[in-house]
Parts: sequence; C-alpha cells; structure tokens
Amino acid sequence: MDQGTALLWSYLFVFLVIGTATVLQKIWHLSADFSRKFVHIGVGNWGFLAIFLFQDWHIAIIPPISFVLINYLSYRFTVFKAMELEEKNPGTVYFAISLAILTFCTFYSQPARIFPYTGLIVMTWGDGMAAVIGQKWPLRRLKANKSVSGVLAFI
Repeated sequence: MDQGTALLWSYLFVFLVIGTATVLQKIWHLSADFSRKFVHIGVGNWGFLAIFLFQDWHIAIIPPISFVLINYLSYRFTVFKAMELEEKNPGTVYFAISLAILTFCTFYSQPARIFPYTGLIVMTWGDGMAAVIGQKWPLRRLKANKSVSGVLAFI
C-alpha cells in the first residue's frame, strides 16, 4: 500500500472512533468520561494498524504528531466534546505524544516491531479499563481516587 493511502486510512480510523464515541454519547446519553475512555482505547489500537500500513517511520509518525496539535486545540477550545472532560486536562495531548514516541521506537526495533507497542497496550487498554471498571464497580477506595477493582483491571 502506498504511504498516502496509509495516512488516509489512519486519519479515517481515528475520526471514525471519535465519531462513533460522539454518536454513542448522544444516543445513549453516556458520560463524557465514558466516551473519552472509548476514544482512548479505540484510538490506541491505531498502533497495531500502523505496523501493517507503514514502511517508514517518517510517514508513520505524521498522524500521532498531527494529533498532538489537534488534541491541544481540542483541549483549549473543546473541538471534540467526546474527548474532553468538564475539568480541563491535557491528557489527550500527552497520549498523542506517547503514541508518537512509541511509533518512532516501533520502527527502530526491527525485526520485533510489536514490542514497543506493548507500552501502548498498557496505556490504552490498561488505563482505559482501569477507569471504566474502577468507577463502575469500585472495591475499596485508595488514594488519588483509585479503587482496588480499577488497579486489578489495569494489571
């Protein structure tokens, strides 16, 4: 696949996840936190798509870098409501920065390109599910508004 098409598929995937979260939030009256975690987990799977779409890190890093800017603009001006919480938090910007770093590392770890993305699994699925499970079924609250069930879901 040519790299321009790979970029197109990447952006389409991310905006499809954001659009799905927005539609689900409106139809089912889901909380902003739930839709944010939906986007968090969904977009995190882009890394696995990138392994198959891109041959060159110079191109593969364009979507995460561009989302650093897009997420910053959304953070400042609430462009994508499905990604933002009431309390302003630049977590989506940090997420994109982490994804850019992991993408760079992935394309420099031949032949085992999947290994750097294990950090992405922890960041997306571990963190995302910890919040969802911990808030839905909290077992004993810990410091910093964490719960035992959330910690177990993360692990």
